[in-house]
Amino acid sequence: MATDPSSNKHRQLRLVRPGEGRSPVPRAGRVNPLWLWFGVLGGPVAFGLVRLIGSLLVISRCVRPAAGSALLGLTSAQQMMSLVTIGAAIIAAAAGIASWRVWRQIRRQTEEESGESLSSAPFWALGGLFLSTVFFFLIVLTGALAVGLSSTCVS
Repeated sequence: MATDPSSNKHRQLRLVRPGEGRSPVPRAGRVNPLWLWFGVLGGPVAFGLVRLIGSLLVISRCVRPAAGSALLGLTSAQQMMSLVTIGAAIIAAAAGIASWRVWRQIRRQTEEESGESLSSAPFWALGGLFLSTVFFFLIVLTGALAVGLSSTCVS
């Protein structure tokens, strides 16, 4: 009994290649890469800005504040350095928080999808968290030392 090849009684086998049937976007692609970049580079760039602005303030001309105009007994350069230090510390902390949130999001996706090859996004997220933490403390330390050890204007 010959069967017609066009009949629907025969099932065709379909080859399935690795990766087919899964989401075409890899796990790391679901995370905005700008958050990863901000997490990795936010702390070091903020530290660089603190160092650059601190150096510019040190070589700038000394201007004595008018009597009673000094806030907390700080000169205008020390006040500016304090503001720059606080701003840079906030940027480094935000970069660390962004890295932590990306890492948690990737970790949740990893728990949901097992068996997929590991991407480099968790490495970069944890690296950004580490870098941001280290540079946060460096910013606070160098900023505090710059303000505390800077001398007032000597006439």
